[in-house]
Amino acid sequence: MAYYAYLEEDTCYVCLEECSHKSPCTCQAHVHKTCLDVVQIYHGEICTICKSRFPPDPDSKDSADLEDLEGLDSDLDSLDGKWKHMLCYILFIVGFFTYIVVNFVVPY
Repeated sequence: MAYYAYLEEDTCYVCLEECSHKSPCTCQAHVHKTCLDVVQIYHGEICTICKSRFPPDPDSKDSADLEDLEGLDSDLDSLDGKWKHMLCYILFIVGFFTYIVVNFVVPY
């Protein structure tokens, strides 16, 4: 936090060049969008200054993928009982054929 306090108000805290874009986190520090992308690649979704989590970007592909996954999760919940029954049938059939092969087909 002390490092950021010495910067001019319109200076990107990553590349130290003039900047008008602000960080989407709590501190609202000046940072270029490309510099913010680099920070997120190396430091994850947590701001290196205020240590708060960056809010999700509504235009990013990741947030759209997350919505798709939530829909997929509800689809899997509806299939939950069906796959269990199918697995039981498959195991029963495999077990039955194993019993037949071991007891009647394979000679002693």
